[in-house]
Amino acid sequence: MAGQRARELRADRLDRCPGCVAEPAREKSYVRVTTAKGGRCADGRPRDIVDDVSGFVLPVGWDGSCLSERVIADPPAEEADVVWGVFSYYEIQPNCKVSLAPEDVAASWGTVVRACSRHWEMDEVCGTLDMMCDPPLAPGFRDCLEYYGDEAVPECPASHPELVQAHDGLTGCTACGFEESGARETTLALTFYADEGCTQPIPATGLEVERICYDLPPGSVVRSISARRTVERTATRTAVGGEQEGEIAPGEVVNLCCGPKA
Repeated sequence: MAGQRARELRADRLDRCPGCVAEPAREKSYVRVTTAKGGRCADGRPRDIVDDVSGFVLPVGWDGSCLSERVIADPPAEEADVVWGVFSYYEIQPNCKVSLAPEDVAASWGTVVRACSRHWEMDEVCGTLDMMCDPPLAPGFRDCLEYYGDEAVPECPASHPELVQAHDGLTGCTACGFEESGARETTLALTFYADEGCTQPIPATGLEVERICYDLPPGSVVRSISARRTVERTATRTAVGGEQEGEIAPGEVVNLCCGPKA
């Protein structure tokens, strides 16, 4: 989940800084796999693409297991020259995420709220191959609207009737960070099949940069796909920060209008 933050609902006096936690970042995964005709791969990206053929419907955080559900281009086509995939994030993003320890926050402040944004590509059937869709909520999360104005919060709409007010972070403590030794090396590879059960592989040649692009043999019809992730090396992460450097106080108030609990 992107944009994870710890928030609190009570502004009691704080007597210590919460600890910092360093966790591995979400594994890189595909958010789009599309077949196209009339092009070729160059520098890891499709070149001279003429027509999209189909887009595979990927679940959020796809684990690489066999998939065959597709969105077909209109007018429909089958034969493809190129398959290309888009990752959920780029290599320049850190291998680790840091946050305040939830148990420390709850002990000092009260209820902890974790927030994340919903913004994914091609994870359910959309009107077109390039349309953006929101996935279903993850377990334990509610659909909320954040109010960004500086004035008093207006009445919440009927669709999101409950006002939830929280503090975003705190002041008086050094920011959480992490130290990393070594580097994480992960490789990903797509496999394409001529049947819907992932039993008849199609030979393909591919290049990997920010995206993975594969050239297919002439006349290929890709009806299912699978992905393999291989972790070549892991890194060691240690959380740092969370030291008191001034008077501890809760951060700014965040106003959320939330829908019913699931």
